[in-house]
Formats: sequence, C-alpha cells, structure tokens
Amino acid sequence: MNGNDNSVSSILPAAPPLDGRPRDTALYVYCIGLDTGAGPLEAIGLDDRPVYRIAHRGLCAVVHDCPAEPYQSEQRAKVEEWVLTHQRVLQQVRDRLGTVLPLTFDTIIQATANTSAREGLIGWLDENHSRLLDQLERLRDKAEYGVQIFWDSKIVAAEVLAQDAELQKLQRELEQLSPGLAYLRRQKFDGALKSRLENWVRRSFREFHRRIDGCVHQVQVDRLKKGAQGREMLMNLSCLAQKDDTTRLGGVLEEIGRTPGLSVRFTGPWPPFSFVSCSPQLKK
Repeated sequence: MNGNDNSVSSILPAAPPLDGRPRDTALYVYCIGLDTGAGPLEAIGLDDRPVYRIAHRGLCAVVHDCPAEPYQSEQRAKVEEWVLTHQRVLQQVRDRLGTVLPLTFDTIIQATANTSAREGLIGWLDENHSRLLDQLERLRDKAEYGVQIFWDSKIVAAEVLAQDAELQKLQRELEQLSPGLAYLRRQKFDGALKSRLENWVRRSFREFHRRIDGCVHQVQVDRLKKGAQGREMLMNLSCLAQKDDTTRLGGVLEEIGRTPGLSVRFTGPWPPFSFVSCSPQLKK
C-alpha cells in the first residue's frame, strides 16, 4: 500500500517526466462507501487534487491520483494541512454518500509490474465485498464521538478525605505530634490516602464506563494522554453512536462533569476510524 509495504505492491520503475515531478501511478484512498449513483463529488483533496469515485459491485472507493510515494514532509504545518484536508474530504463525502468506512491518512494503493493501481483496488473491493458491506451496514447512520474525563487530584483528595473517618483520624493525630514523630505518621497517612485515591479511580472508571456504554452502540477504551493545568486523564473513550444517542450520552456526561474535581471533554461527530477493520493490504 505504501512505500514500506513491499508485500502489497511495488513501485513501477519509470523515467521521470520532463517537468521533474513524479508520475501519478498510484491512488490515494480516503474511504469506502456504497455506490449511490450520485453525481461528481466536487471535493478537492490533498495538494488540490480532484477527488473521484471508483465503483465496483455496488461499492465505491473515494480516491485521487497521486505519485507512488507517501505524503511526508519535515514541515509540521504541511502535514497538519494534509491531515485536515483528509478530514474535510471525508466529511464532504459522508454528506454526499452517507455512511463510509474511513481509511487512515496516507493510505496509498500502488501499481505492480502486472496490475495498475486501479485494477489492484478493484480486486481488493471484489475480494472483500461481503465484509465491506457488513461493516457499512453495522456503521450505518453512526459516527464516532470522543469522551475524555479529567480529574484534579487535589480536589478529589479533599473529597475523599471529607468522607473517610479513618483518614481524618490520622490527620488529627498528625497535627498533635512533634515534627520528628509526625514524619513517620505522615508516611502512613500519605500511603493510606494514595490507596484510597487508587480505589476511587478504579471505581469511578468502572461506573462511568458502565453508564456511557449504556448510551451508545460500542465503546473502545483508548490510551490515556497527559492532562493539563494540574489535571490527570481518568478515561479516554471512543464511542460509536447514532445521532439520537448523543442526547442521552450528553446528559450522562453532564452529570459526571458535576462531580467535584472532574471535567469532561466531548467531541464529534467524527468518521468512525476506531470501529473500522479493513484489510491489512489497505492500511499504512
């Protein structure tokens, strides 16, 4: 698929064109959808390349022509521009075609010595026809939403302390001891508080996951990321949901956000990247 995956395809050796630019011997693939027979997509892709459909047996791949090389740049702004364009094209195509299976940025189909990129793509659509149709049906009228919950350890610790008689007793004893004796007792207090906070995190995660899972079709737990402004990330979820589900989900998140020390970030709708399983031959 890309220049590092020789098991999928190889770049055709060719003399460079007279203007020195690489030849368009490959296809950049944005997504797979149903062939609705709609008119031109009227979308402009990466580097101002026109986007079009390649249809086969009721399916279509949304592509543009490109050189047989990955989109790479040492300029961060350029890469961000490409990624944003990729997202914008997916949104425009979804508005036109409905449910689509989004592919990751820089998914490229190359030609081989015996097969053009177009023939290779059509062959893949044919080989995976039933599986792609099943995924499109599973994702029909659904989108991906991001849920991130953050917690402020100082505020939560104060709440835990206010509800724990044993911790309060240890704290009162600390206040009556000399500095030397208080050092060892402080270690005991800090260890007990840390244990209580760890239990609070585990209980909260289970409870919030249960409540969120009850609002949507599917939940994927993602890797925690670094928080900001003294906050830590408690959970990072990708949720597959229909538009009607978001009202109930929003209500649950609003309730969670009212918990002292917690804040919630809710984003979307996005193309359902986290819930699409395509052939390794079409992945970066």
